[in-house]
Amino acid sequence: MSIWPVLLERLEADVALACVLARAEPAGLQHDTASWVPSADPGPLPVELAARARRLAAAQAEAAQLLGAAVRETAELLARAQPVRAQPRSVYVDVTG
Repeated sequence: MSIWPVLLERLEADVALACVLARAEPAGLQHDTASWVPSADPGPLPVELAARARRLAAAQAEAAQLLGAAVRETAELLARAQPVRAQPRSVYVDVTG
């Protein structure tokens, strides 16, 4: 029995999660990628799974675009959140004069 159906299911679930994360609020959902471990070489893809693999590749490309847009949006929000000052200066209140 081929492990390919299981691998494709995992990849499809990852793509679905990536799309959810890309559409979430910047401070919203988070996903731990540190625990990801690549699978061992599954061998050649069975011909009967080729169409499914092509659909998965297209979905991955779409998810990558969504994630790229989310990264750009987050960078813009962070840039707007930074205080704007020409240069650092002292701020004080004269209470004696």
